[in-house]
Amino acid sequence: MPPQFSDPTKRLGEISRKEADDLAQLLSQQYHLPYTDLAVVPVHTEALSLIEEPVARQAQLAAFSLGGKKVQLAILTPNNPHLKKVIDTLRAQEYEPELYITSL
Repeated sequence: MPPQFSDPTKRLGEISRKEADDLAQLLSQQYHLPYTDLAVVPVHTEALSLIEEPVARQAQLAAFSLGGKKVQLAILTPNNPHLKKVIDTLRAQEYEPELYITSL
């Protein structure tokens, strides 16, 4: 019986995902921010609803957890110029944003 090979497109996607996660973990160390993997962390819909989707896309972030006034934000980089505005808006609403690096 010939050997069974997995779908090369699927395998390439797995490799790309692994590389993105590795890069995010390196960035988290560089910026002294915790790393989170949104593929395994539950995302709370009430947290997602805090930030409108176009704003979240522009700032390259996702609010994934909300506990009281603490909101956890998964970000690609802390250097996104739109991120500060989102953080300032959340603070004005008396939320306490916590930043986590992710590969989204």
